[in-house]
Amino acid sequence: MMHAGEGLCPPEDCGGIPGFLGLLSGESEFIEEYPAEFLKKLREGEFHPPAVKFRNPADVLKLW
Repeated sequence: MMHAGEGLCPPEDCGGIPGFLGLLSGESEFIEEYPAEFLKKLREGEFHPPAVKFRNPADVLKLW
């Protein structure tokens, strides 16, 4: 389960990394599927994969 990193990775169904880079540059075939405000926020951010943190599954299972 992800618990941090909102806005730090490509949105789902955008065409993978190439589609994400297209969204950032304004040259994606999926660009019309996203609101302008979302694209603006996405372009102002920075894609930084190491900043995305996941919980340790073993720790989560201990809670059950």
